[in-house]
Amino acid sequence: MQRNESKEKLLHSAALKTTNKVLVARRRAEQELLEAKQELERKTKELAHSLAMMRATLESTTDGILVTDYDGQVTDFNQQFVEMWRLPPEVLRAGSHQRPRDVASLQVADPGSFLARIEQIYQERPPETHDLIELTDGRVIERISKTQRIGDRNVGRVWSFRDISQRIRVEAKLRQQTQWFSVTLGSIGDAVITVDNDCRVTFLNPVAEGLSG
Repeated sequence: MQRNESKEKLLHSAALKTTNKVLVARRRAEQELLEAKQELERKTKELAHSLAMMRATLESTTDGILVTDYDGQVTDFNQQFVEMWRLPPEVLRAGSHQRPRDVASLQVADPGSFLARIEQIYQERPPETHDLIELTDGRVIERISKTQRIGDRNVGRVWSFRDISQRIRVEAKLRQQTQWFSVTLGSIGDAVITVDNDCRVTFLNPVAEGLSG
């Protein structure tokens, strides 16, 4: 009788110990789960903040921005890109870069070279590219693309587009004025010499060359 009671006590004690271990393990698991949840919420907030900052940056720049992944799928773009290339919204919603570049090529002075160059960039995947694109409406677009990497892995490419038509026109006008200036000074009978701020000669007309030797 006593032996049975002793055995029952041992079994009861073992059961209590097991129950306590289960409770402790459960509390530990619940605490770890709570900490993991809090960490996930913190990282989610950080990610949302980073995405919001990236979106604000994309929309604040005057350049048109297009982002594609490694397979050429469109992952992001800003409104300036849409307006610059006058693309219908449904063209960009398709996902693939193929559709936007086909539509954009209709506005380019040389569509064949435009499409071939994009294909070359996707095949060769250079770290950075720089091109000038002439459009049929007279605009000149400067295109720069750069690969995006995470560690050693190429994850896609960022394309930026800038309308430099005004700059091209100003540079052409300056070249024209400089040429006119040189022709005019070269044809007059007076000797003309121009120097810079360091007194280095920057221009002599033929009369000045003859007089100065």
